[in-house]
Amino acid sequence: MTHAYLILAHNEFPLLARLVSLLDFPCNSLYIHIDKKVSNDVFGQVKSTLENTVQHASIAFTARRVNVVWGDFSMIQAELLLLREAVANHHDYYHMMSGVDLPLKPHDEILRFFEENAGKEFIQGYRVPPRSFERLPRRYYFPFQHAVGRHYFRPLGLLQFLLLLPQALVGVNRLRKRPELHKGSQWFSATHEFVTDLLEFYSHEEHLRPYRWTMCSDEIFVTMFAFTGKYSERIFMHKKYRHYDGLVPDNMRLVHWEKRGAGSPAVYSMKHLSMLMESNQLWARKFSLEQHPDVVEAVLESISPDAHSLFGSELLFQLVNTEPESGAELEALHEAIDQLPPALLLRLPEAKLCEAKSYAMDALLNATWDSPERQAFLKRYMDWDYSVDITEKEGLAMMLQAVSQLKDLKALRQRARKTKRDCRYFRKELRKKRKMRSNATRHARFVKLLASFSTYQTALVARIKELERGHRPMTKGLEE
Repeated sequence: MTHAYLILAHNEFPLLARLVSLLDFPCNSLYIHIDKKVSNDVFGQVKSTLENTVQHASIAFTARRVNVVWGDFSMIQAELLLLREAVANHHDYYHMMSGVDLPLKPHDEILRFFEENAGKEFIQGYRVPPRSFERLPRRYYFPFQHAVGRHYFRPLGLLQFLLLLPQALVGVNRLRKRPELHKGSQWFSATHEFVTDLLEFYSHEEHLRPYRWTMCSDEIFVTMFAFTGKYSERIFMHKKYRHYDGLVPDNMRLVHWEKRGAGSPAVYSMKHLSMLMESNQLWARKFSLEQHPDVVEAVLESISPDAHSLFGSELLFQLVNTEPESGAELEALHEAIDQLPPALLLRLPEAKLCEAKSYAMDALLNATWDSPERQAFLKRYMDWDYSVDITEKEGLAMMLQAVSQLKDLKALRQRARKTKRDCRYFRKELRKKRKMRSNATRHARFVKLLASFSTYQTALVARIKELERGHRPMTKGLEE
């Protein structure tokens, strides 16, 4: 799976260099837009530094630079420049980011997350109620926004707000043809299909015109396309907040707003470190190496590549190709594999089966049954289908726990007898479900699932007999 990181940057270039180094992997391509307000000399230095930083990924800078102003249409112009340049090379996912973002998870974990959720669109947004104040910046024209930016109380800014009164009197309503208004974050992760359709849609001026002379049009540019079209069913729903039980559209980015109504999110400091470490998001913004270098170093240390990134992958593949010649070498090999994170074990090459791979597979098989690592492992190597309802998952839990919880031969026999009863009960439930469903695809999946359970039961009984004969157990869990 290939990833394109589209980065909008205008300052904090040492932090941008850190971000680029963290994204330097063969499967990544980096596309960077440097604000036109940055002088040509500084731009040349930044470009040279970043190109020298990258060793594995590809890196490109937009041929044209835009003078990006807060709340102005120029933000959309810069995004379109990045998207058009990146989509020409076809990537599986496109990630829109700023130059003051940092990842909160190791690179392997990010890759695994998108592999497990392939086809989803990661866009954060919500529907704006009809009488909400948030509609006003999109209802009227803001002709001087490019010159005003954040400076509302300067003469040109005051004049722009005074022009809202005559627009209200004559009944200007740019949302009249758009009763549905969806607002959200401009930072997103989307598939190639989504980005291609978005560029095609906005290649027509009549679709792009409503965003010109509109305040903060970047907050509705992507969300309006995503939430009002065919992609609304593919938007990723997630429990974004720790103290919130519901699921919301999530772009997997942690953004902290300390002041209500603030134009920009808070800059992270050490007081936010616990929030950053406990977050389940993949990235966070925004950081400052000038103001708070300590929190930047703490985040970088937490995602150190020593055991998670390319170095860890290289170590894993070296272990897979190792052929131990003695018991001591075999024990050392097992200890080395035990120290690797589960995410790396999921990247085992499928073609070659050896002692290292067999041991690593056993380690994953004996993990907690509902862990993401175990589910991904079973789906990849054993063709288990996890797109089942809760009743089927409960039955699946009983089956998978049969091996991982075994400690001795007596417990094995007791559990095996219970497993047979579970099999019979589960098979009976599946027969009931097959009678209630007419869909051929669902029926085929249930038949396949039932066959997998029958195979599992046969293998379990064969393993019992093998242990009774005194043979070496096949899994780590049985050796304990």
